[in-house]
Amino acid sequence: ERVRITMEHLVKCGVAVSVSSDYDELWIGSPASWEGLVRIDPNNDHRIAMSFSLLGAYVAQSATRCDRMSLAIENIETTRKTWPQYWHQMSEAFGWSYQPA
Repeated sequence: ERVRITMEHLVKCGVAVSVSSDYDELWIGSPASWEGLVRIDPNNDHRIAMSFSLLGAYVAQSATRCDRMSLAIENIETTRKTWPQYWHQMSEAFGWSYQPA
């Protein structure tokens, strides 16, 4: 399930993705490029929320991308189970903002 959800969200972000027939390998293509807001629902999986936060950090660090691309990760509180201060520490490290639910 996690691989399918990750693939769906990567495709929304304009990333070429393929997966092996038994879903144990995922191949990711070139860097993301999209316009507008993409919403990520991690389905209560902290690993999906955290991994897409890195894509969000990448987008936020690129001035040309920020003009036309944005990423919203829903249900960010799911990371509390493994790293309660994750969003706070990431916002300090990368200089981007987050809005907890």
